[in-house]
Amino acid sequence: AASSSVEAAASAEAPTEPVATTIDVAWLPPTVDHWRADLEKNAVTYGVDAELLAIVVLVEGGGDPAAKSPSGALGLMQILPLTGRHIATERKLKGHKSALLGEPAYNLDFGAWYLSQQLGTFQVADDRAHTVDLAAAAYNAGPGKLARFLNAEEKLSSETERYIRWVGGMWRERRAATSETYGAWWRAGGSKLVDRAASALKVDV
Repeated sequence: AASSSVEAAASAEAPTEPVATTIDVAWLPPTVDHWRADLEKNAVTYGVDAELLAIVVLVEGGGDPAAKSPSGALGLMQILPLTGRHIATERKLKGHKSALLGEPAYNLDFGAWYLSQQLGTFQVADDRAHTVDLAAAAYNAGPGKLARFLNAEEKLSSETERYIRWVGGMWRERRAATSETYGAWWRAGGSKLVDRAASALKVDV
């Protein structure tokens, strides 16, 4: 059975609301706002909601350009070297090297493209919130694993379930003055990510 997170009800917003090309989220920390221009540029380039892109950057590493996970995921959007090679191959890009994923502009370009692919592949007609949940799951776990989950062949990990709650919840609350989901993420360990990012960027939070 599909998880309650993945099958969460859509927000009440009209499905015709345009995709955001600018970021206007009151509660985003300065470590993410630092990348506003680059996020908005890539959002327009790949047709991704700019505020969703910002939220993914927040959840992935708090805005830390030097973030590296235990599994080897790199940079602002925490792209695995294997995923980076896949993206380069799909886009027929020459000269790709995993080390380039450590460069913020390169990492954001790859991550925004990859997120756009998940949004397109798992799009649910007239239900942007559900589409965001599915795209978040695919971004975290991989599209193959999500497809198998949707076919009742495999379960999602607890990490992916949390990721859906964080990204989907914050996206639904992006118009609010404060976000309960952001607060929960902060208390669950997000504060450490933001603190590391603040240290790397030399900004106050």
